Amino acid sequence: MGLLLWYCVNVLPLQGQAWKTRTEWPADYPRPPKIPERLFYLQRNLNANTVVYDLNFDSPGKLNPKKPIDVYWLRYEEGGKRAELSWLQRKFGFGYSARRVKGRPGVFEVELVAYDGRKLLLKPKADGRYAAFLPIAGKPAEL
Repeated sequence: MGLLLWYCVNVLPLQGQAWKTRTEWPADYPRPPKIPERLFYLQRNLNANTVVYDLNFDSPGKLNPKKPIDVYWLRYEEGGKRAELSWLQRKFGFGYSARRVKGRPGVFEVELVAYDGRKLLLKPKADGRYAAFLPIAGKPAEL
């Protein structure tokens, strides 16, 4: 018991600090391929598996209004294969809700389950390609 307490007090805080101060991309983490549909992805420090958020088109240039984003795993721990999120992962971890913005065709307000209250704006840029924007310091930042 004493060893466990010592570890929790002395070692765990140092590990957290090392991660917080990391400024470069971890060498052991894969980079998902850049494809036109890719919006953004999330990686955790548990393993190399990656949650990917891609645009979901019905037809060329037209987003699926009911499900504008396709969210799935890239299982790098299993050779990089695609895997769907489980119901629990969609509902409580990596899922999202989206609604069309009235008066702005093709624009969606997206709320990630994990970031309740922070809204992304999914909209076409000047060149017609879609991107996700999140306000940072009062200014829209493209993810």
